[in-house]
Amino acid sequence: MRYVAVWMLVAAGLVLPVLGLEAQQSNWPLKNIETFEIKSQQVGTTYRIFVALPPQYSSPDSTFPVIYSLDADITFGMMTDISRMLRLDSEIPATILVGIAYGADEETWRTNRTRDLTPTATERAKSGGGARQFLSFIKEELIPAIDQRYRTRPGDRTLAGASYAGLFSLYALLEEPGLFQRYLAAVPSVVYDNNVLFGMEETFAKDHKDLPARVFISAEGNEQNTWYLKYWSAIWDFTYRLQNRQYPGLRLHTEVYAGETHAQAQPRSFTAGLKYLFTKE
Repeated sequence: MRYVAVWMLVAAGLVLPVLGLEAQQSNWPLKNIETFEIKSQQVGTTYRIFVALPPQYSSPDSTFPVIYSLDADITFGMMTDISRMLRLDSEIPATILVGIAYGADEETWRTNRTRDLTPTATERAKSGGGARQFLSFIKEELIPAIDQRYRTRPGDRTLAGASYAGLFSLYALLEEPGLFQRYLAAVPSVVYDNNVLFGMEETFAKDHKDLPARVFISAEGNEQNTWYLKYWSAIWDFTYRLQNRQYPGLRLHTEVYAGETHAQAQPRSFTAGLKYLFTKE
């Protein structure tokens, strides 16, 4: 009977410390992950960079497209798993995934991401307005470091992000065309600061006859909520504006996930977005 009682306690997890089971650090199941820090002269912030390498990286003569993933403090594991699963199913090629993170507590992360991912400061987002400096960091500091450290394809870059990071992806599309060839803007905050992105798009159109890029945009929400109706309207309006310019090199797809919450729509957006962006025509 005593052995039965002990077994019941073990099954209930009440004697695990007695059995000497201790938590240990592990890099499994996220294998082949490297990390380093880089102090940005453009922003004045130290970023924690995560790099997920594909199994094919062991081949010394191979080069790979690079996906730059924003908000890596909360999305890097998800993006790594999604990109690797899609690669296993031959939906996308083997890629190097670069995650840009802060490595700080949640409050600091929220403040820093608002600063970096928004083009202007607002009453609600007082720390905003640092998108230009952050984009300069990516262009002048991070990309050269990644291209020097790893076997990349410099003409094959993707920028991916959700929410404010989705807004930043579209900002980068208009601010630095050609820096990336693919843009994934999941549930982007296109209505930020009274649709400031629309003014950027209008200015861009006056000076450019082409926008060579593949772009995936998604939206989420409940049609019973009037705020989301306004948001959907803005998403479709922005999509229509880009399509109506008839840029020869632009490939654009917009997907609306009705009934999905802001968080629920993000993994769906990353999955569908990567598949679309790497589709061969």
